[in-house]
Formats: sequence, structure tokens, C-alpha cells
Amino acid sequence: MNKKHLSDSVAIQLLQLLRRQEIKEFSKWLRSPWCNSNKRLVPLYDFVKKFYPDFSSSVLTRKRVFGVVYPSKAFNEKMYRNLLSELSTQIRQFLVLSGVREERRDFQRRLIQEYGLRGKSRWFTRDSHALLAQIDINKPWSWQDTLDIFLLNEQLYFSPDTTYRQQKEDFLLQSATEALDEFYLLGSLKMLNEQAERQHKFSRPGEGSIEEKASSLLGMAYATQRSENPIIDIYCHRLENRHLSPRDRFDAFEPVFRSQVDSLPSKDQRVLYLYLLNDAVRLSQSGNTEVLHKTLQLYKLGIDRRYLFYNKTITASTFLNLVSLASVLKDFDFLDRFLPIGLAMLPEYARGDAENWAEAKVGLEKNSFEKCIENLKDYKFENFVFTQRARLLLLQAYFEQFLVDDSYFPLLKSYCRRVENNMRNEKRLSEFRKLAFIRFIQFLRKIASWRESVNRPIEKLHRLKDALAKEDNIQGKYWLEQQMMRLERGQ
Repeated sequence: MNKKHLSDSVAIQLLQLLRRQEIKEFSKWLRSPWCNSNKRLVPLYDFVKKFYPDFSSSVLTRKRVFGVVYPSKAFNEKMYRNLLSELSTQIRQFLVLSGVREERRDFQRRLIQEYGLRGKSRWFTRDSHALLAQIDINKPWSWQDTLDIFLLNEQLYFSPDTTYRQQKEDFLLQSATEALDEFYLLGSLKMLNEQAERQHKFSRPGEGSIEEKASSLLGMAYATQRSENPIIDIYCHRLENRHLSPRDRFDAFEPVFRSQVDSLPSKDQRVLYLYLLNDAVRLSQSGNTEVLHKTLQLYKLGIDRRYLFYNKTITASTFLNLVSLASVLKDFDFLDRFLPIGLAMLPEYARGDAENWAEAKVGLEKNSFEKCIENLKDYKFENFVFTQRARLLLLQAYFEQFLVDDSYFPLLKSYCRRVENNMRNEKRLSEFRKLAFIRFIQFLRKIASWRESVNRPIEKLHRLKDALAKEDNIQGKYWLEQQMMRLERGQ
């Protein structure tokens, strides 16, 4: 880190959080006497904002910034730090207040609290009931809705400026209690489903405490007529089927999700979508090739509905999985439409790796094996995720070219050995993932050796095929099956 440069300072990192329009709005903020009393922050900001968004210019040094604010003074470390500290404070306040302004509910809640604190009981009561009526229309209630209902009713009931505690009817108290019960139920169902999901993800056995909680929560859900709230119903459905086999769990949950998704809050839509997608991915990774088409459709749904977006971008893994599936399933029309858009959806640092890998992957599936090899063998991938998938792709390309040209057999064997050794020493993958990749290499080498042999006994190929069918943790199982089917037909 260059200590003379500003790019690693907290103030600059905070400025990078601002959207382009907010960069303009923050300039107005600093010029407002109500927001900012330090006029020296204005020239400081006017100078540094020129280098938005990366702030990487060599001009952006501590002394240069200090000189912009204090042109006639020598650099002073304490004054410089105070300037940046004040700028950071202003950015943080701007971020919070901008968020409150954009989120209508947050604004209303805060305003109601201020009315109560400042003795405007009539406005406090009026706006509390108005917001409660607004939330009531917005059914089904989300976890946040139930919390808001509880807090609003609790504030109204216990406010010293209202008379609800002296009235015979206790509808506010009942509403607050019911909302709190539903808040607990919804929150607990979400957390317990996440615990169950982690057990599936990390292959950990179920814990007794989860079983006890699940039984208790499901009992509560039935007592509260869970069918009236589709959010409760779908989380219960997921929890009830936690012991099913992976395929049965996927088959049970997919139609429920698709039929109810539009009635769910956006946050719950995304959480439950990712559960379903993870079910499908785990099935395909364990060798269940029947779900590949459904998995691709789920990825397309995630792009269309933006479930797969984080801060307006998709991850490298999402891009890789989607392009891999579409290529393997020969959905090239979709790829022609998606690739230009998909590359733009990635963080900028990943786009070069992604474009090179995608071109090689499509080339492989279109039988341009030598082109795929040329794309990959000398290219230095910067992102580990792409490096890993490029190794798999190059193994496949060498094998495909070997089937066309026997002279590629030594190259294939050599690369298999090199990648397997690298994989055994790889520290960035779990043992489960490493084993899946190594098993792919071992099967690939056996199939290639069978193909290279003089006799090629078909019984040996059948034994390999049967052994592959039993594998439940192997990379590229569908592709290996396809290769053996081709060799059987050739025989």
C-alpha cells in the first residue's frame, strides 16, 4: 500500500460507495450550512471527486490534496487526518439520511417516533394508525412487516399521551402480541431452514436441537393457520421435507416455489430461489443428469428476476455455471443473446477471464477442439474460479481432440497427471470438491487408456460405465457419460 496515495483511505473507500448521481448530490450536501459547517471540505471534495470511481490517479497524493485546501501551508499530518476524518463523517451521515429518504417506511417510522418524543400526540396517533392500515393492505406480511406492526402497536399502547391502557378494549395489545408471535415464527422458520440448508451443503448430520425446534415450530405454524400466510406455508413445506432424498426434496419443492413465488416478499423470493437452485446444482454435481435442463431454466429465471445479482453484478460462479449448462445442452441461441449482456454483468476485473473461458467453452461444444486448446493452454487466468474451470475444460478438449487424432494421447496423459498433482496440493478447495475433480481425472484417464488400447474389450467399457453410474461426487459426470456412449456406438 502506498501511504502517500489516498486510494486506501477510509474517506475514499466511502466515496466509492456512492452512485454517480449521489456524487452530484453529495456536492450539494457539503455546500449546505445545515449539513456541513466546515467549508474546507468543499474544495477538498471538488478536487477528489474528479477521480471517481477508482481514485487511482497518481495525482491523488496526500500532499497534493492538502495543498488544494491549504495552498499557503506546509503539509501537516494532523490537519490532513482531521480533514479526511470530517469528510468520512459527512459521507456516513449522507449515506444514512439518503437511505431513510429513499425507504418510505423508514422515513414514516422515524417521523412517528419524533412526533411522540416531541409531544405531538395527535399526529403521533394519526400517523401510527395510517401506517398500520398501509401495512395491513400489504399482505402477506413479511418478517419486517410483523416487527413494524408490533412496534407501532406497542408504542401506541404504552405512550403516555394516549389512553389505550385505560380503555376496556385491548385490541392494540392483542395486535402487538399476535404480531410478535408471527414475527418470532417467521424469523425462526427462516433461521431453522438456513441451518438445515447448511447441513445439506456441508454434508453434516442433523442435530437434535434442530429436530426439536422444527417439531415445535411446525406445531406453532399449524396452530396459527399457516395456509393464510404463504410465507409461513412455504418455509414450513421446506422444513417438513428436509429428510427427503435430494431428488425427492427438489421435486417436492420446485412446484410449490413456482406456484407461490409471486405472492412472496422480494427478500424471501430470493432466499427460497437460492435454496431451490442449490438443490438442483447439488443434484447435477452428484451426477443426476436428468435435472440439467431444469437447472438451466432456474439460472435463466434468476437472471430475469435478478435473484442472482449482487450490487448490480453477477458472480463469476454464476456466469460459469450458466454458460456451462447452456453450452452442454446446446442452447447456443440463448448464449448468443446472453454472453454480451452476461459479460457486462460481471465485475470489470473478471471480464477478460470470462470472455476467454466462454469462447473456449462454446468452441468445445461446437467441436472446435483445437481452437479451445489454443484459447486456454497459454492464457494466464487471474481469477481462481476461472483457473479451476479452465483446467477441466482443457482436459475435455485434449480428450476430444485425442478421439480425432491419436497423437494427442501423450499430451492428454501428461496434462491429466499435472492437474491431478496440482489438485492434491490445492489449499483453496474443500476436500469434497477436490475429490470430485480428481475422480473426473481418474475416470477420464481410464476411458482414454481403453480407447488407446489395441483390443478395446467392450466389457471393460461397460464396467467403467457401471462404476461411473455409482459415483455420487464427481465433476463432469454428464460429459463422461456422453463420451462413453459415443465410444459404445463407435464400437
